[in-house]
Amino acid sequence: GGISVANGTDTSGSLTISLEQDGDLGTGKNLGGIDSADGFQNYADIGIDILGAQDRSLVGTIFGIRCGTYDVPAKTSFDNEGSIKIIIDNGSLDSGEWANAYGMVIYGAGMENNGDIDISVTTTNGQAYGLRGTSISEQWVNGQDGMIHAEVLAYGGNIDGTISLSRWSNHSNAFSIVGGKDIHVLNCGTMELKATNKGKNGTYEHAIGLEMDGSGSVTLDNQGDLTASGL
Repeated sequence: GGISVANGTDTSGSLTISLEQDGDLGTGKNLGGIDSADGFQNYADIGIDILGAQDRSLVGTIFGIRCGTYDVPAKTSFDNEGSIKIIIDNGSLDSGEWANAYGMVIYGAGMENNGDIDISVTTTNGQAYGLRGTSISEQWVNGQDGMIHAEVLAYGGNIDGTISLSRWSNHSNAFSIVGGKDIHVLNCGTMELKATNKGKNGTYEHAIGLEMDGSGSVTLDNQGDLTASGL
């Protein structure tokens, strides 16, 4: 089922999650803050901080919040009316394969934000995503009071002072919806999306602020303030 985080009867609620991966994380393994089989509703203040140790091999999937899976997509939407701050720092310098680092990833369902979402993702190997949606057919909405700030940074084989560092191509993407038939994003609030890729070691080095890629109609309806950059 889904997960809901609510305020108290007379007070505002808060939830803080801090994770530090000291050991290796293998292919197919997950390191996550909140993992919901279905949708997610937030009305409180949430802080998620995930750190991957530099001298370990992190080649699995790291995420702040996940709704559904690739095989079993979420049926209900991701709704936020509170404040969500996610920091993911995959400092692994010894990976032989890619790692996937997501601030927030949603499989199959819609998203509506009427609060604040602040995401920072850094990886030294693999793919860094701020907000990621796959196989999406429902509308994604950033409401009039909504604020989405996503800043992602990817390195790859070019960090000074390192000795053992795999030289894999990286991907940096602040806001991405792919794989759905008809994709519709409506922004009535503020969206600040910044992707930076400092990898210079191979092919397919991408830095994308805003990505929408569907097999049917793809619509971006911007009625607010939207800034997107790939550097």
